[in-house]
Amino acid sequence: YRPPFIAGHSQTGVTNTDDFICLMFKGCIQMGIVPDLDYLLDASPVDYVSQAIVYLSRQKQSLGKVFHLQQPQPMHLRWFVDWVRSFGYPIQLVSYEQWQEYLKGYIRSPEHPLYTLLPFLFEKWSSEQLTIPELYLQKRRPKISCHQTLDALFGSGIVCPQPNSEVLDIYLSYFIESGFLSVDDLRNISKKMTVLSEV
Repeated sequence: YRPPFIAGHSQTGVTNTDDFICLMFKGCIQMGIVPDLDYLLDASPVDYVSQAIVYLSRQKQSLGKVFHLQQPQPMHLRWFVDWVRSFGYPIQLVSYEQWQEYLKGYIRSPEHPLYTLLPFLFEKWSSEQLTIPELYLQKRRPKISCHQTLDALFGSGIVCPQPNSEVLDIYLSYFIESGFLSVDDLRNISKKMTVLSEV
């Protein structure tokens, strides 16, 4: 059973706010900028992943098979940014290099959500000397199929929720209600836009 990033519960929004996606979301919201990368957010809700594993593990036909629990309809990063903007928050897309330069001057405290991710975001790998996010752009990512999983789940009633506005609204509500993200984090984005002209 090979899950992708595991997102929060699609009905309640409850999630692990210390994972990569949540920390990136909060960090980018606080800065008001997102790196403009050709990247699909492949994350499946935890309720889907857990239900699928329990069901598949109890089927004799599953023996010896590999099941990828990828999101069948992953969300592009740019669509996600448009969703954030739909709430009236002027978050901006900037080049990856510009985003990195801004990070260097912006993150000064271990309390910042992106602080622990700095090695991941800056260290370069492979003969091409690319960061991990650059190595996983769509043109470089291995193509993983979840068709075998979907076929095995057919008729079970277990379906992976699409990452649409309804589900994202649930996640955002949980972030705010749990205190992970404050309303001020969202409202203060516009106050930081002037910094971009200095990057």
